[in-house]
Amino acid sequence: MKTSRLLSVILIIAILTTSFLSISSAGIDSDSAHSGYKKLAKLSKAEVVQLTTDKNISDYMNFYITQPSVTAPYSLGEVRADMQQNALDKMNAYRRLAGLDPVTINSKYTHLAQSAALTNAAINTMTHYPSRPENMPDAMYNDGATGASQSNIACYMGYTPTDGPLSFSVDLWMEDSDQYNIDRLGHRRWVLNPAMGVTGFGCATGTSGWVYTAMYAFDSSAITYDYDFISWPPSGYMTNDTKFFTTDCAWSISLNPKKYSFNFTDVAVTITDSYGNEWEFNGDGYDDGFFNTDLGGYGCNRNAIIFRPNMSFLENFNGKYTVTVEGLQEISGTPTTLEYTVEFFSAEEFRKNPTTETTTATTTETTTETTTETTTETTTETTTETTTETTTETTTETTTETTTATTTELSTEPSTETTTEKPPVVQTKKGDVNGDGKLTASDARAALRMSAKLDIPTLSQFAAADVNGDGKLTASDARIILRVSAKLQTF
Repeated sequence: MKTSRLLSVILIIAILTTSFLSISSAGIDSDSAHSGYKKLAKLSKAEVVQLTTDKNISDYMNFYITQPSVTAPYSLGEVRADMQQNALDKMNAYRRLAGLDPVTINSKYTHLAQSAALTNAAINTMTHYPSRPENMPDAMYNDGATGASQSNIACYMGYTPTDGPLSFSVDLWMEDSDQYNIDRLGHRRWVLNPAMGVTGFGCATGTSGWVYTAMYAFDSSAITYDYDFISWPPSGYMTNDTKFFTTDCAWSISLNPKKYSFNFTDVAVTITDSYGNEWEFNGDGYDDGFFNTDLGGYGCNRNAIIFRPNMSFLENFNGKYTVTVEGLQEISGTPTTLEYTVEFFSAEEFRKNPTTETTTATTTETTTETTTETTTETTTETTTETTTETTTETTTETTTETTTATTTELSTEPSTETTTEKPPVVQTKKGDVNGDGKLTASDARAALRMSAKLDIPTLSQFAAADVNGDGKLTASDARIILRVSAKLQTF
């Protein structure tokens, strides 16, 4: 981390006081570019707070209208409609924050996702390539195998999220920052795939108590509109006290392949905060955190610049963080620089003291935007990407028992090739908040700090720390962990 700041950086910040984002190049519109579609207005703080507020479900411990049968005779069962809708709403909240259009659910993809979840639950294994469960009919198994190979999948045990297992799984796929997935963030890139127009969700509980979920990912039916890049966290306002983004999450940028060359050899990223502190990344071995570039075809963008600053000393992000990416090239080969700003704020504080927000919206189409900032709409583009498969697996537990795990597929240009990479699934013990595989007083201390909001937990830490399973993190959880570590009681 660097604490000095050049005059040029100071001037850039001054220029950005009325615009969250600019791109400097001859071929890319520097006046209106921001994460996602230019046709969409930037979001106000009030809109961001609304989108990042979880919707809890009544009777959330009961997932099904009809319980799936994971032993012979098998049956798909039926997941509650409000559970599916809540997952769709969560996914669309992430997409709107990133500047993308919503997706819908259809029965075909729901069937494939439910078949995938059932097949994995039947063999008690999370995999994109499930073996055939004993005595499962051919047609049912074929649907399960197809669904599993074309979906984001997840599993967890011992924890019941109040927004439902499917909505919770969307959070896992978006976080995607564990050691097995951070180098490509495939799950996140599927959720934020501009070409996706339709999806479906599935859920089934195995005989061992593991809950298996799936989200169909291989749709490319949407019309895509003009955009320069998709970033997470997105440019503009972002809450710093919700699970949508924390200091443990990786930052990512996916460039529009119709505008940018993917020669990332000389790419360098700098994050500059409001105080002039800088974090630099260029892959030279002296990065201020994790850094990688990836050209895997997760979704239609087929590229990602990934970085995570070392910010362990921060409880959360606060204020403006300007991201500058140098060493990029337009599709023509012309050098270009990308720059945008994320402004973090507290949703809790905003609810207490909402402010009146002014707008400075402009468009080049016939519509007038009335929310924040400036957007334009230019060309309409259609994507017709087909898909091949690749697997990644994530662990971001939420468990009073052990774990959650997630995986995702790869889609590329038309091709029939597949890959079979399968990183291992990591399991975390109940109460093992620091993830070292042991249960000690250090875990109790970490849980206590999180319950007092001195530290913000990741999803996996929350899951491990919520040992009483009430969906909250309190001093009671810390006390139980301490007593168990001292062998005064058991879970």
